[in-house]
Amino acid sequence: MSTDHANTIHPTPAEAKSDSGLPTSIAQLVGKAAALLRRGWTILTSVGAGFAIFAVFAVQGVVLARLLGPTDRGAYATIVFYTQALTYIGLLGTSLSIARRAAKSPDGRPLLARAALRSGLMTGVLTMAVVMGLALVALPADKQHLAPLCLLAALLLPFEHARLSVLAVDHGAANFGRYNVNRLFAASVLPALLIGLWVSGLKSLMVVAILAVVAPAVGLVFQLASRRDRQLLSPSAPPIRKLLSEGRPYALATLATDLFGRLDMLLMLWLTSLTKQGLYAAAIPAASVMMVAPHTLHLFAFNAGANRERRLSWKKLGLSASLVGGFQLISAAAFALVLPFLMLLVFGSEFRDAIPFALLLVAANTVGGCSYIIEGYLQGRDKALIGVWARVLGAVVMLATAAALYGTLAELAIPAAAIAANLASLVCVAVALLVEVHIQHIGGHSTEPVPDTEAAP
Repeated sequence: MSTDHANTIHPTPAEAKSDSGLPTSIAQLVGKAAALLRRGWTILTSVGAGFAIFAVFAVQGVVLARLLGPTDRGAYATIVFYTQALTYIGLLGTSLSIARRAAKSPDGRPLLARAALRSGLMTGVLTMAVVMGLALVALPADKQHLAPLCLLAALLLPFEHARLSVLAVDHGAANFGRYNVNRLFAASVLPALLIGLWVSGLKSLMVVAILAVVAPAVGLVFQLASRRDRQLLSPSAPPIRKLLSEGRPYALATLATDLFGRLDMLLMLWLTSLTKQGLYAAAIPAASVMMVAPHTLHLFAFNAGANRERRLSWKKLGLSASLVGGFQLISAAAFALVLPFLMLLVFGSEFRDAIPFALLLVAANTVGGCSYIIEGYLQGRDKALIGVWARVLGAVVMLATAAALYGTLAELAIPAAAIAANLASLVCVAVALLVEVHIQHIGGHSTEPVPDTEAAP
């Protein structure tokens, strides 16, 4: 052995160089920091898009209120009630089964997008038929004159289902740039059309219903154009029946969640006048700001749960719960202070009686937002049925609370009951999450990647 070779000092692992010329340990830290920044930027832009969409819907609510007034606003709420209530239920869980496939099979996404389009058109037509049936047989006697417009509103479902199904591919692929752009555009179409109608001075309930059908059709065209897929009629995979089969567990969860979410409006539909229903409908978009961040974080929670390579530790759970809970509480307190002034400013004095509805709904959505984020993680862990039982419990609590309070509080008993219902659901999913993390913990898993056990000591 030569003297030069014998005296060579080999670098320690901490001194080893990466391809970039940096020590390996520093390069790893830089890589982790860059990945963390990218993920933080993705979350930030997605939450920003969520708030932008909320702003768009808030504008839509204001324009509808100004355009129609309390009574006709209640009529519009009746017209679209069954259509909106069954939009996501009618997808039969396929949006989540499509998202999971897109996450697992990157090479199959073009074929999956075409299958998603055809699946959405099929479920949209089926749901439209169900909504039309409900419009004919399930309206209160004093609101049955609105049935023809309910039939008209149902025509939007095939377009909306096709759009949502294709959008699910971008969700699963974590292509949140295109995902957020398409969401924002689709949300903006109807408000833009309504503003044009308002400026024109034409105040027609029928025209508003027609524009509600046109809007999702425009959103679908934009969605397909953004994918630049010129082979929409080419072969697709998997078969639609496979997507329906894989979506079955999610269908139950969506059914429970959406029926629970619309239960208050169902009670308003059957128990109150069109004017009271219009006031409540105006309060909903005002209070929905408390669901903006949770809806976005639900997507990330779902993807985190679906990622089997990383598990949730107690430390990560505590930090996440503190951040989400603190954000919701602080936001709710701040928003509740300014909400009465904002409602009078943007809706006008004729909607003054909507303020108590809005304040109670802010409290309900604050709690419901936390529950929705937890459900996203549990759904990613293939535990979607937990959300079903949580919503069933919440529905029972809501009906019981509304029945107990209605004689005293009248219509205010409905949003008050929504608070109690969301609290019951939150307790249910929170216990399920703690059990899930405990199972992961005793199994020896954590949120940190497993070290390379084959490395030399």
